[in-house]
Amino acid sequence: CPPRHAARRRSGRKADRLEARGLAYQAAVRGGFLVQARRDRRIRVVSALGTPAEVHARILKALSLR
Repeated sequence: CPPRHAARRRSGRKADRLEARGLAYQAAVRGGFLVQARRDRRIRVVSALGTPAEVHARILKALSLR
């Protein structure tokens, strides 16, 4: 999910070591992973938006496609 969305989920919790590096860093890392996913068909991108149950269902579906 986009870094701003992830930051909202964390509301109230202290940022960990990577979260503390800021949104620009997290966006760059996410961008790098998305580039890798476009290059390597073995990598699946799964939306992390929604409830934990919805995300879990997407992960299971992506794993079953392999």
